[in-house]
Amino acid sequence: AADNALETELFVTGHSLGAALATLAAIDIVNKLNNGDFSYPRGSVKVTLPTFASPRVLDWQGVEEALPLISPNIHR
Repeated sequence: AADNALETELFVTGHSLGAALATLAAIDIVNKLNNGDFSYPRGSVKVTLPTFASPRVLDWQGVEEALPLISPNIHR
């Protein structure tokens, strides 16, 4: 983000099934932010994903694709 840009931090969180949905939502939000689907400058929104007791949501291919999008802001 630019020096004068306001950075926004978005926490997407949940427990159990809500954590699984939060994981999918965080990936979707980051993809949309990166594609310019929202009116925020690229890099101005930090998405953090703290989840509790989440079931496994993605297979290995999904993890490899999604991890760079929201890492290191994943807290499980």
